[in-house]
Amino acid sequence: MAKIMKIPVRARWSLLPVLSFALLGLAACGSEDSVSLEVELVRPPHPSNCFSGFPCTALNALESGGIVRIRAFEGGTRLTEVNRSYAAGSAPSIPSFGFGNRLQMTVEAYVIEDGVERVLATGATPRFRLSATSSAGAQRILTTRPDRFTLAFGFDLDALPGEEIVQSDFFGSARAGHTLTRIEDANGAVAIGGAGVVPPGDGAGRTILDGVSGAIEYYEEETGLYYPLAIRGCQGSFEECQLRLSTPRAFHTATRLDDGRIVIAGGLTPDGDGFRGLSSVEVLRVFPERFEGEIETLATGLSLPRFFHTATRMSDGRVVFVGGFSQNYTTSLQSLGSTELTRPIDELLPGTTLEVQPSGVELEQGRALHAASFLDFEGVGLVVSGGISSNAAVRDTAEVFFLRDGMLERDAAVGLLPMGTGRYGHASLTLGAFEPNSPVQDMLVIGGFREGPSGVDGRIDILLGESPARNIETLRLDTVSRQLVFDPAAEQRLPADVAAGFPTVTLLPLTRDVLVAGGLGAGGDPIDGAVRLRRTREANYAIEVSPTLRVTRAFAPSVVLSNHLVLVSGGASDGFAAVASSEYFNPNDFQFIGTYD
Repeated sequence: MAKIMKIPVRARWSLLPVLSFALLGLAACGSEDSVSLEVELVRPPHPSNCFSGFPCTALNALESGGIVRIRAFEGGTRLTEVNRSYAAGSAPSIPSFGFGNRLQMTVEAYVIEDGVERVLATGATPRFRLSATSSAGAQRILTTRPDRFTLAFGFDLDALPGEEIVQSDFFGSARAGHTLTRIEDANGAVAIGGAGVVPPGDGAGRTILDGVSGAIEYYEEETGLYYPLAIRGCQGSFEECQLRLSTPRAFHTATRLDDGRIVIAGGLTPDGDGFRGLSSVEVLRVFPERFEGEIETLATGLSLPRFFHTATRMSDGRVVFVGGFSQNYTTSLQSLGSTELTRPIDELLPGTTLEVQPSGVELEQGRALHAASFLDFEGVGLVVSGGISSNAAVRDTAEVFFLRDGMLERDAAVGLLPMGTGRYGHASLTLGAFEPNSPVQDMLVIGGFREGPSGVDGRIDILLGESPARNIETLRLDTVSRQLVFDPAAEQRLPADVAAGFPTVTLLPLTRDVLVAGGLGAGGDPIDGAVRLRRTREANYAIEVSPTLRVTRAFAPSVVLSNHLVLVSGGASDGFAAVASSEYFNPNDFQFIGTYD
């Protein structure tokens, strides 16, 4: 049975697929107390140029004598049913709908084989309510494969208001500051939490977050769609069974463990008129074959609330949480120097609850909006770079930690590594060796802001910095001194229209090149520029400018899909408003292509 997703009142057509395969008219009598409607059946495009959501074989069967059935319901009672051959050119004639009715429409596309109906696809609208000010409009219904969640795209709900349409936290409601985590064994990813982002105003009353979400949705590569997950085994209504975070959060971390669980930690959540940091940790397990999941809130989470922190999975499967801000975001900020980590996976028997424990190791400098990367040579476990302090001091150092016998340690001989440029809101990632069997790895530091923002009435507008960092730094092991150093000889500079804070940075798996896209530019506005950093034999990185993003984006997570496309999800766009659309980067032709935005 199809599960119905309500559409938020502010939803528009931003996610609407543009290719339709049937247009069905619901004729009206023309009376003053009713309105005529149209139903358009649509199927989602797919980057492979094949339509996995509605297979070509099924479409051929539909065109060869298939039937489309439309049913209209009011309050669960069927008002009417119309069956129409897909090949027929005329629209069916059915009664019009009166004002005030609480309506819902369902659609089935099917063929009859040996006297038995074989359903090819299903679709449904949200419940909606017509008013005397309503005008005729098109109702578009998205079809997917049978026995799967069905997403519906409704009316222009500003024109057809109705109290039955409620905020759903569907991905179409738009979000930034969410996470996107790959489910490798299922060719999909999970989008978790996030918020609408609004322009920071002037004065102490300003805020950056709006509509913090607890939504958990599964992105399926085969259809190119986001699906809401249901609670595992739940038999109730959609509203009763929708899987959600126990606490809505944004700017949290989500880290996939070796056993498939996803650890969701910290972040920001609403607190009266402001926002506060979270110490709670939730553990999610996804069952993508049934579009279900289960979530557990750990009895003992982080020892301190954290947001704008980092979470890094280490070589033994443990997750290390570092730094971040604590306390209330809108009144006071405190950068943290503490670190915490989970127990190793091999110590956890099946069904054992995950634990988070303080490591007992402190950063030499408290920092938030820093970057952290796992580095696997010379015993190094973690490199924490840059960041910003409570008083808006930008850190120009990196700190190195070791993972030995399950314990996190620092080597006093390493101390603070000087960076070429202090920065925060940047990204770091580790690349493999240039030569086969070489133990040397590179860690790149990309983007960020070089100068901190000004404090306003005792708080910091941490998102809008000054002077994006254009240089790319490389941390390498000096072969003579056997010390880690940031290599100035490998320094490259990003183009001025691409240099940004909070960029989307992705390692391309086949070529080991790096995609850098979007972020906040020099004026503090989201940008659409993108570059590819291509490795050269000289161990430098050639910068190749790629076509721009289809939508300006900052705070937009990304994952590499099984077909090697890069999915860039949501983010803050023009005017700092979050967007609902996603897009793909194709590394074969260096093009950004839309999903259905």
